[in-house]
Amino acid sequence: TMSGLPPLTVHKDAFDANDKKTEIQIWDSDKTPSAPGIISGGNRGWLNFDNNDGGADKLEMWIANGYGGDVYTEQACEDMGSTDPNCGWIAGIPGTKSVAEEPLRSTYAPYDLTQRVMLVPLYDAVRQSEFLSDPEDKLDYHIVGFAAFKVTKVVKEKASDEYPFQVKKIFGYFDDYVAIGDIGGEYDTGVRVIGLQR
Repeated sequence: TMSGLPPLTVHKDAFDANDKKTEIQIWDSDKTPSAPGIISGGNRGWLNFDNNDGGADKLEMWIANGYGGDVYTEQACEDMGSTDPNCGWIAGIPGTKSVAEEPLRSTYAPYDLTQRVMLVPLYDAVRQSEFLSDPEDKLDYHIVGFAAFKVTKVVKEKASDEYPFQVKKIFGYFDDYVAIGDIGGEYDTGVRVIGLQR
C-alpha cells in the first residue's frame, strides 16, 4: 500500500530486465519498440487513480504532487481481507497526454523532476477496463509492487504550435530506496519501509 505515487506504471519485466544504476529511458510513445534500456509501448502506461471516466484532467496534479490516496497490490488486498475483485487493479489512460507535458518539463518550476525519486507502480497483467463506461481499447493495470525511479533528464520536442513542449522520454535509473508506508508488494524491488512502533 503506497500513496504519493505518479500516474505512471511500468511492467515488472521491464524493471527486472534493467540493472539498477544503469540509465534507461521511459518513452511516452506507443510507436517506439521496447528494448533493453528502453521502456515504451506495452511496457508502460498512464494511470487513472480515480478509476472512472475522468482522471485525465488530474494528470498534472498527480505528476506534480503525487496521488493523495492509497494504491494497493493484490497481496495487500489479500492481507487486509478484501473481497473486492477489483482491488489491486487501476484504470489506465490511453495515448500520449498533452496535459502531462508541462509538469514533466524539467525546466519549468515548480515541476522540476530532475533528480527526483518517483515510486513507480509495477504491473504484471492488463485487462479490458472494468471501470470505464466505454472500455473499448482501454486497459486496467494489475499492480504487484513499487520501484524507485531516479529521474536524471526529461527530453522534450515540439509536437505542434499548440503543444510546443511534448515530453518524449524520461531518463533515469531504478535504485534502492527507503520509503514511509507499507509496500505490500509480491517481490523484492529494493524499496524498504520504515515506521514507528510503540
